[in-house]
Amino acid sequence: MKKYREDLIAALGDFDETSFSVEILSSTGKLMNREQNVRDISVTDLPAGVYLLRLNTTEGVGVRRVVVLR
Repeated sequence: MKKYREDLIAALGDFDETSFSVEILSSTGKLMNREQNVRDISVTDLPAGVYLLRLNTTEGVGVRRVVVLR
């Protein structure tokens, strides 16, 4: 599980897809942020807590758990 401070950005890393979406969901499943074709997502506006980062591509869906610290 990756941990991010408030001033950091969740970086998705390298992958070959050019068309994708990234969603950040709260632990209750509420959509907190959604971006299209963006590899870096700011977590500055999120309260401290555990979130799911979901990457949707034409190849499938990947989910990672991240922790935002304040």
